[in-house]
Amino acid sequence: EYKPSQLLCPKYFQWVNVSEAVPKLQQSPCHVCPLVDVEEGTRKQGESGDRDNTTNSSYATVLHQLQMDIGAGINVTIDMLQPSGIEVVKPILEEFIAAAGPELSLQCIMKLA
Repeated sequence: EYKPSQLLCPKYFQWVNVSEAVPKLQQSPCHVCPLVDVEEGTRKQGESGDRDNTTNSSYATVLHQLQMDIGAGINVTIDMLQPSGIEVVKPILEEFIAAAGPELSLQCIMKLA
């Protein structure tokens, strides 16, 4: 029987043993989270040239590009919502982007129906 021995951390792009990664995924409410400890991930990023050098401006860019399925029949972005909707959705999207990383976030569609 074949099983993965390592999983790639979606935020820091480092391989993690599956025995360490699965408990972190199971504890995460969205089942999406960094698999590398924060200190270890940031230290290795600095050592390796920081492949995912993300700034607050890139997080803001991702926030405005992230597609959402709100049950309207088409995918929408945060800019298409009314101010009251933005107030509700923005913290959810920011939490998701912080956990999944900007690159992976752009490949997802958030279902908020």
